[in-house]
Amino acid sequence: MGEVYLAEAKGAAGFAKRVVIKTVRADLAADPELVRQFVAEGRLLEALDHPNIAQILDLGLVDGTYFLAIEMVEGFDLRALQNALPGGEDGTPARVTEASALYVVACVARALHHAATRRRADGRRLSIVHHDVTPSNVMVRRDGHVKLVDFGVARSALFNRLSAGALRGKLPYLSPEHARNGIVDGRADLFSLGLVAWEMVTGTRVLEVGE
Repeated sequence: MGEVYLAEAKGAAGFAKRVVIKTVRADLAADPELVRQFVAEGRLLEALDHPNIAQILDLGLVDGTYFLAIEMVEGFDLRALQNALPGGEDGTPARVTEASALYVVACVARALHHAATRRRADGRRLSIVHHDVTPSNVMVRRDGHVKLVDFGVARSALFNRLSAGALRGKLPYLSPEHARNGIVDGRADLFSLGLVAWEMVTGTRVLEVGE
C-alpha cells in the first residue's frame, strides 16, 4: 500500500540525519480507509518507546499526502542475512548459530512484550499485536542491535485497524488462530516468533505455503 524512501533530515549547524520516509502510494491516496490505516500506524508507533523497536520521528501531511518519518536502521533484515550465509558442503541450507538465534529471539520478544503491555497516560493498556513477525521485519544493525520494524498491519485494543474480515500477515508465519482469521492477542506474535526461530537454526520453514 505504501512507498518507502531514504531521506535526510537537515537542521541547524550542518545537522543531518538519515531517515526512512513512508507514504501511501499515490494511486491509493484518495482511499479514505487506507489513509485512516496509515495514520493509525503512526499513532501506534507514537505510543511505543523501546530500544528494540524502530522509532517514529514524525507524522506529517505535505501537499495532501501523509508521511511517516521513521528511524533508519543501518543493517540487514534476517532474510537477507540468512540468504548471505553459506550452506553446508553436504547441501544443507544456511543456518544461524543457536547463540545468535537466541539473542535475536530475546530482543524481538522484549519488543513484543513492550507492545503488548504498553499503557497510555490514562492507564489503559494498548495491547498491540504486530501481526507480521517475519524474517523480513526483523532488522539487525551493523553493530548487532536488533530492531522490530513495520507495524503497518498491527492492531491495538484502542486503535482498531483494518476491517474484521481482513487477514493480516504472511501465511508461513501465522498461528492457527490467526490463519483462521480468529481473535488473537500477543500470543499469536510469539507463535510467529517461534517459527522465525526455527527457520534461523534449521534454514528451513516450518510451513511451506505461499506468502
